[in-house]
Amino acid sequence: QKKIDENKRIVVGVNKFIKEDEELDIPVLEIDPDTINKQLKKLKIFKESRNDLVVSSSLDAIRLACRTNENLMPLLISAVKSHATLGEIIIEMKKEFGEWQENTGF
Repeated sequence: QKKIDENKRIVVGVNKFIKEDEELDIPVLEIDPDTINKQLKKLKIFKESRNDLVVSSSLDAIRLACRTNENLMPLLISAVKSHATLGEIIIEMKKEFGEWQENTGF
């Protein structure tokens, strides 16, 4: 930070090539509530049509493999083929690996 503050390290837009009067207009994606409801209904139908025992078994295998050096890719492919969702797979992996938190302190 000291190098940036002293202009020994140039960071475009931070300490060099700054447009003081520039206003940024960054559009925010807004999703229609009807679209959200349609997707949630599709997800519910999807989950109701799958074999929960097979999905659960696939997710358990992923969680257990995360404890070892086992190659996860075949297990991930199997889980997806059994109709596990990406969210469900990530939840199982987080149980073993945790979730990275950025350190915001200096």
